[in-house]
Amino acid sequence: MAINFADKGILGLAATPIMRDLRLTHTQLGAVGLGFFSFFSISSIVFGLFIRKLSTKWTLLGMVVAWSLCQCLVLVWTSSTGLLVSRVLLGLADGGAYPVALYAAYKWFQDDRRALPTSVIAIGGAVGSGLLAPVLAFLITQLSWRETFGILSAAGLFWCGAWMIFGLEGPGKEVGSSKPQPGAQKIPVYLLLTSRTVLGAQLSGFCAYWLLTLAVLWLPAYLSERFGFSLHAVANIVVLLTLCQITVAPAICGLSQHLVRNGVSTRYARGFVAGLSVMAAGSMTILFPRLSGALFPIGCLLAAFSVGAVILVLGQVIVAQVAPPSQRGLVMGVTNAVMTFAGPLASLSMGFIADRQWGGMRGFDAGFTLVGAMVLVGGFLGILLMNPALDRHRLGPST
Repeated sequence: MAINFADKGILGLAATPIMRDLRLTHTQLGAVGLGFFSFFSISSIVFGLFIRKLSTKWTLLGMVVAWSLCQCLVLVWTSSTGLLVSRVLLGLADGGAYPVALYAAYKWFQDDRRALPTSVIAIGGAVGSGLLAPVLAFLITQLSWRETFGILSAAGLFWCGAWMIFGLEGPGKEVGSSKPQPGAQKIPVYLLLTSRTVLGAQLSGFCAYWLLTLAVLWLPAYLSERFGFSLHAVANIVVLLTLCQITVAPAICGLSQHLVRNGVSTRYARGFVAGLSVMAAGSMTILFPRLSGALFPIGCLLAAFSVGAVILVLGQVIVAQVAPPSQRGLVMGVTNAVMTFAGPLASLSMGFIADRQWGGMRGFDAGFTLVGAMVLVGGFLGILLMNPALDRHRLGPST
């Protein structure tokens, strides 16, 4: 996941030199992000449909090989079209990485022990998009953004070699067979996907992912344009954001798991905790563009992006609780696709807004205000809808 998110996050870190070299506007760079995130969501559904029939070890290996090769395309196709094609193919290759990684991990853990492992996998994403930011910033400034893409490609291929040696398939179920286990229940997919809990998790996750997409693609440009920070200063702030995420998100998920193991209903231990986290992220996103100076806005921004990531962990745990094991990969894949479909919309809309003034506000500030309001409402609706224990009982005890 660290390499996966580094591959995604480099577009944001290199946004300014990319726009300069390829003569792109914010809107045009947003269109590049649109291409990536659109196919990213489609890929999530495809992998969700077939992952139960495949070995997760070899599926992950093939995905990383594919997206690593996509990264180096910009070395030979140097136009803006080459960048767009590279990002579209990258989205297709790595869109299913998160649900496939979770599906692989869930083979090793029972339901009441999945929150923390899920947060650990999510931390990998934070490491890739955050802790590696100073390294990527150094490579971008000392070499070029194109060569940095190539270095990430090589890192992915190196991981593949290590994964072939050390990666193991979990003991949770027989791999390679599409036949359900004896006694397993099949629930109509439309009932699973339209249950209140799954819809609530997807809605809250969609809103939160809209916000988190801005951190990946537009946060470096925002910090540079509003506060005048250099690329290295921006990278250090991104590292600070990562440290907050890998501290706050696992702590909240650990609290949720503790509540579940002590008999608290998952409506409260998971649904309320996830929804309140999204609401808090929305509130702080509305607040920080209105604060003066640099310290307090950045502190508020870091808090918003940290608590907003909680639903991406607990949301998958929640839908996994509702879905039967034989259909879990599909439901998790669709949930990831719905959540991440916010990516292309966030990418393009913020680019469009950033090129304009809105009601006397800077484009980015207006965009964050609108997104914050949406996230706040999404978290509230998630609280009302998510009740995994009830939906699990309603859909059938074998789930």
